[in-house]
Amino acid sequence: MYNKKRKALDEVDYKLIAELQRNGRTSLVALGRKVGLCHSSVRERILAMIREDIIRVQANVNLRKIGYYAAFVGLEVVNTRAAVEALKKLESCPRVLLLGACSGDYNVFMILVAKEFDSLRAFIERNIRPLPGVRRVSISFGDIVWPQFVPYPLMIKESSCTPDCSNCDVFKELYTCEGCPLSSASTR
Repeated sequence: MYNKKRKALDEVDYKLIAELQRNGRTSLVALGRKVGLCHSSVRERILAMIREDIIRVQANVNLRKIGYYAAFVGLEVVNTRAAVEALKKLESCPRVLLLGACSGDYNVFMILVAKEFDSLRAFIERNIRPLPGVRRVSISFGDIVWPQFVPYPLMIKESSCTPDCSNCDVFKELYTCEGCPLSSASTR
């Protein structure tokens, strides 16, 4: 039986992960043949990795095929505390595909996703630039070329955001905003 208390991944685990990344629908029997185990041992290993939050089985989407674009954003934030607060505020945002801390010119990075560049631009101007402690913002708009499939939730995920459209100059002028998917006046 597979050791559920193991401390590190072994070569078989890495092979299983690689095979699942190539084709997540590969049968347990086929996986077992590729790594030299019976299907029940493969199942135990996969379940253990799922339980330990090492892997997750999910449906990833091809953003280019469904017409979504990306904004690659770097933030220079004044200090670690402000960076942590920015990360906390943005981690549940429906536009955020990827979020992290880094070193160099910028100490927070993110990839934002939307159907239109204008939606991304409006979101950045309204929700990213005003974050406390943000000194500089670097933005590049484009497509995610690789990996072809990414874990972007197409339904609006739960968010701690509470948009206040009545105080937004863009909304006051145009009476519509594509910047925030939580706004009652916006669309995805």
